Amino acid sequence: MINIENITPKQFEIIKELNIMCSENAFWLFMAIQSVIFKAQNAFVIRNQISLFSQKWGKLFSRFYKENEAKLLTANVNNFFETYISYLDNISERRYQVCQDLLDKWRYLANIIAENFANVNPHWRVMEWRAIITNQIQILDAEIRNNIQGNYSTLQLSYNIYNRVASDIADYVAVGLIKQFSI
Repeated sequence: MINIENITPKQFEIIKELNIMCSENAFWLFMAIQSVIFKAQNAFVIRNQISLFSQKWGKLFSRFYKENEAKLLTANVNNFFETYISYLDNISERRYQVCQDLLDKWRYLANIIAENFANVNPHWRVMEWRAIITNQIQILDAEIRNNIQGNYSTLQLSYNIYNRVASDIADYVAVGLIKQFSI
């Protein structure tokens, strides 16, 4: 981790940028659950916000990595969010067989993402990325299923936990970038 007492302004900016991105990510992913379940008219706005995440991650990656690496990482992030949206849409329509296939795809993507991220940064580990992404999937899946069943009592706690995971992701990415690029 980074020694907070010796943090440079450039390090602070990267940490701040990533924490904002990941916090927004958590907010909009949970908003999407409510939007889809209650068939809200603002669903397209929320989907647009989620699609912007891939672009934001792409801009970040392109500042540090070669073009082909940045595109691969951006595609990984995009696939993750697109699978999430598709899973959410299908579970809200009670298409459970399709949902199981999408859940399997989502878990498979966790492995691909973990491997690709670890391949571009020696400070990122496959096992840690896989655990982080698997936690994301488990939290989102559990909350989606609870909401579909009309159980909203876990929503606030799940959001808080997910937001903590998002903060951990931001810190993990920031530390990896800071170490790799001597920022």
